[in-house]
Amino acid sequence: MPIEPTLVPSEFAPNLEPSPPPVFVPIVADIVAAKSQPTTQVQWSCVLACMSISVRLVGAIACFVSLLRRMVRYACLVRNGEVAPSHLKAEVASVASLLRMKAPVSVVVKGIASPFLWCVGATRLAWPDSIASRADVVRSRGIIAHELAHLRRRDHWITWLELGASILWWWNPLFWFVRRQLRETAEMSCDALAIAANPESHRDYAKLLLQLSSQTSNGVPAPVLAVGAGNVASFERRLKMILSSNVSGKLSWRGGLSMAVLAVIALPYWSLAQSANPEPNLPPIVQSNAE
Repeated sequence: MPIEPTLVPSEFAPNLEPSPPPVFVPIVADIVAAKSQPTTQVQWSCVLACMSISVRLVGAIACFVSLLRRMVRYACLVRNGEVAPSHLKAEVASVASLLRMKAPVSVVVKGIASPFLWCVGATRLAWPDSIASRADVVRSRGIIAHELAHLRRRDHWITWLELGASILWWWNPLFWFVRRQLRETAEMSCDALAIAANPESHRDYAKLLLQLSSQTSNGVPAPVLAVGAGNVASFERRLKMILSSNVSGKLSWRGGLSMAVLAVIALPYWSLAQSANPEPNLPPIVQSNAE
């Protein structure tokens, strides 16, 4: 007896269509592990930053050692100095009374070309033994006034700030430019105060400055004060001002404005752009909702 085919309902028929391939969803741990693997790519920005910091640090240490050696050398000179003679003390006290200030302690030092103020500890006026005679001291009344004018203006405080700034910002050329301008301004202001204290002896004052400058070995004029080192051009401007008939020890409004502008520009870190390190961007995590 032949078997007749039976019809199976569609809901019970097997699905013969091909199934889609399986989808593998990446796991977060696998992404993080792949991201944390070391790469051989060189971060040049980090290398340059480390090199810049290293160079600045080495330069700062070198500047500190150089300044320390100079301070030790001058400290030995002042410590080995002799007590100033009575005529030098009397002249310093007389000039200090004209400037309405207290006279510092004076010592006669060998081996220096020009006087300077030593402001480490008690303030002392170091006077060269080559011009320590009575006649030379009387002729150097303008030089004494110049020295005391620096002390009256508190220029030694500015010198301490310059020492710290030169260690931190030795690499910034703008700092050295502003420092030179401030020193030249301080020298000319003290020259004006010295001439105001002795208006009849400004020519003798200029001659003595030339004499002191000729005693240096490198040809650059010797600083009348340790804070007053300058170049030949600034020394010529000082002589022209001293020999002129219009000399004032007061700061003009233009000079004050120029110093304020220079002080603002001189802030080294104002010119540096502060860039923050961007955070690394992690790849987006694709989430799939299983149905």
